[in-house]
This record gives sequence, C-alpha cells and structure tokens, in this order.
Amino acid sequence: GSAGKPESPPKPALQLVSVGEMLRAPEENVRWLLENIFPAGGLSLIVAKPKVGKSTWARCLARAVAKGEPFIGRATQQGSVLYLALEEKKSELVAHFRSMGVGANDPILIHCAHAPDGALLDLRLLAEKHKPVLIIVDPLLKLVRVKDANAYAEMSAALEPLSILARETGACVVAAHHAGKAERGEAMDSILGSSAIFGGIDTAIVMRRTERYRTMQSQQRYGSDLPETVLDFDSETRILTVGVEKSEAEKDRL
Repeated sequence: GSAGKPESPPKPALQLVSVGEMLRAPEENVRWLLENIFPAGGLSLIVAKPKVGKSTWARCLARAVAKGEPFIGRATQQGSVLYLALEEKKSELVAHFRSMGVGANDPILIHCAHAPDGALLDLRLLAEKHKPVLIIVDPLLKLVRVKDANAYAEMSAALEPLSILARETGACVVAAHHAGKAERGEAMDSILGSSAIFGGIDTAIVMRRTERYRTMQSQQRYGSDLPETVLDFDSETRILTVGVEKSEAEKDRL
C-alpha cells in the first residue's frame, strides 16, 4: 500500500514571538474610561470601609459617564452604564440620582436587588445587548461569592470572569469592595482579602475617611498613581469633586 503522508507535528499551544517582532508592532495606546485612572476593557476596584462613600463615588462616576461630563477633574468616555446595586435600598438610590440631576434620558440601567445565581452569565448577555462603556458591581462579593476572600487561588478564580467580561466586551468594569479593618500604612494593604485581588486588577481606588477629610488615592497598572487627595462633597447635589492633595490640606490647616 502507499505510505501515508507523514503526520505534521502538533502545533504547540504556547506561541512564541520574537522580541524584534514585538518591538516593531505599533504601540498600543491605553483607552481610558476615566482619564488616566480607569482603562477601558479592564477591571478596577473602589475600596473602602463601610460608610466611607464607595457607592457615592460609583454613582457620581455613573452620572458623569452617562452625561459625558468630567469626574474628579478628569475626562470620561460618554456611553451607557450598567449598574448592579446589590445591597442598596431602591429609595436611597433614587434619591441620590435625583439630587445629582440625573435625567430620565441618561443611559443608566440598574439592577437594584440581590444577585441571583447565574448573574455573571446574565451580565455577559446584558453587556453584549446594551454595549455599556461602564459596568459597576456594588459590592464585588455579592456577585462573585467566595468562601474565603483570603484564599489566593479562590479569589483569583473569582475575579477572572469579570476580567474576561471587561476584556471581551471592551467595557470598564468597576467593582466596590470593603476594606479590611486594620489601618495599615500601604494603601493596597487595606484591601480586604488576598493579594490576588490587587494582582488581578488594573486600578485600585482606596477611599478613607478621617474626622477632617474624606480622601482617595490610587494604585495603577497604567498611568501614574494618584497621591492621597481630599474629596469635597456637596451635601445638596451629593456630588463628589476633587480637592487638593492631603499633604497640602494639612499644611494649610497648620
């Protein structure tokens, strides 16, 4: 019989690219949802202890993106927002959006209730249908349920679907997350749970509240970190704006 064709060797799953080829490729510019803070197509966190203002911050961002207005002094990408408010009272949410001047035609779509089982899959379908530029999950652990937030592998695996959702839909996914109890020096050490959380995200905004100030700072994979900066809160409109660096505020006070 005729000899069969020699079988081609199986293609390796790991594909190698020479550094030369990588250097010749055009540089990828980071597209920002919130200029120099939140990249589009990435996963980011807002971290704070309860009652410090994570949800307020998230809703101010939602408003700015829906209207295409700046937030904390930075440009936003205008577009629709999916907002999962997983532990909010509907009345509180409505009152806040109303006081911020959110209008009936602003493109914000809200789920205000517990997350049902299979919510992650639903979120994927909704993102493909509505093509939001921003998806807010408030709070993270009410959507991705983990037995132990301190277990590196478990936390890492839980964040992965949100990263994939962001990457494949191009939406910026921002999740609110409760900070640990201890007041540790390094901003990122205050993130409740495992170091896997910071490993798996693009930007962490850490909010703090002292008797005098409400502050935010960032640690980022792209762009430069924002130093601890005072946030000003307008109690009538309930909109947050950015003030001076905390070190400046302290100098002025002294």
